[in-house]
Amino acid sequence: MSKRILIAGSGYVGERLATLLRQNSAHEVWTLRRSANPGAAFDCPGDLTQPDTIRLPEHLTHVVFCAGLRKAPPEAYQQLFDEGLKRFLRQLEHHPIEQLLFTSTTGVYTETNGEWVDENSATGPMRPQTEYYLRAEKHVLSVPYPATVARLSGIYGPGRIRLIDTVRNRDTQLIPPPPIFMNHIHVEDIVGALAFLLDSPHQHTIYNITDHEPADRNQVICWLANQLQCPEPAQPAADAPRPERRGGNKRCSNKRLLKEGYVFRFPTYREGYTALLSDSTSSRA
Repeated sequence: MSKRILIAGSGYVGERLATLLRQNSAHEVWTLRRSANPGAAFDCPGDLTQPDTIRLPEHLTHVVFCAGLRKAPPEAYQQLFDEGLKRFLRQLEHHPIEQLLFTSTTGVYTETNGEWVDENSATGPMRPQTEYYLRAEKHVLSVPYPATVARLSGIYGPGRIRLIDTVRNRDTQLIPPPPIFMNHIHVEDIVGALAFLLDSPHQHTIYNITDHEPADRNQVICWLANQLQCPEPAQPAADAPRPERRGGNKRCSNKRLLKEGYVFRFPTYREGYTALLSDSTSSRA
């Protein structure tokens, strides 16, 4: 069925999602960004923190709000995810919206001891930024049409290879037990999962978008060192200090998304990082 789709926030995830959705010639897909190309027919200029300046296409049926912030102060999160989002949702009131998707974060979970969490687990504002994600989720789930929250775990993919670089440059250390777990999601699986949720009826309003295997940080670092043929970092002393974790320590479950039928391209960090390492080797050849 033909859809009129707006991607609000055309950054690392949004641009890739627009590209994927445009492969279906039945869909019309617009991207909303502050630096839109005025000559591009499907680019909408606009600042999501100032929605009154945005001129939306007519008769939108599907919207994905996937704007993000990196290393921004709390007030920037408030402007985007609280004040800006509320005003943006008011602009959608006159559109025949069939589905709204909002990308949130698994950082909203409060678990700190490495236990499993799912979409029903406790959430809370562990950091000021997290508070605004939770407010945004409430705004989205209060609209009078179908809406879904996609909580993304740690994103990696082309251009986001910080962990590879730290291991390659020997700029990382192992930490003493107990383990700190990392939850990964390759950007291609974020895009694939969002497109899947847009295109399929589903049973729930919140989904964790994360791969199959939350992994001990030390395990991931040692695996990457082996793949890069670098020396593994030395084992830490039992009394070595442990780094602070801004996002807690948890193992995020993706069982709900799997039960809906989504099939991952990169089920674990091994497949995802192997592809990135292969691309990196080819580009240097």
